Amino acid sequence: MNKRHYYAMHTPYGNITDTDNIPVGTVLIFDGKKMRDEWVEDNEYDTRNGNKHQTKVITEHEARVTMLRQCGREMCAWHNRNGLAWPYRDYAQFCPTAVMARDYTAAIGADH
Repeated sequence: MNKRHYYAMHTPYGNITDTDNIPVGTVLIFDGKKMRDEWVEDNEYDTRNGNKHQTKVITEHEARVTMLRQCGREMCAWHNRNGLAWPYRDYAQFCPTAVMARDYTAAIGADH
């Protein structure tokens, strides 16, 4: 669980946010920096090849904040059903980012 992860943001409609200033898109989690950088480069915005998606490298902090702002309550609820029961505040403050990433994937998978 202590393995380092690398993060990217994929926004299918360009670099936009919703009315609450929450990024509209998905946080992607990679096991390696090279893998993440190659993915971002292969999926960068380019209207010449028809790719109108925005992708960018984000920090672990940006990933945590984005995941929590997008679906933090759902992530905490999924975590509590499948792991330790934490109040939301403790989950948001103390849960390791790698565990949050697992919960995020489960939470957005349930919605899509």
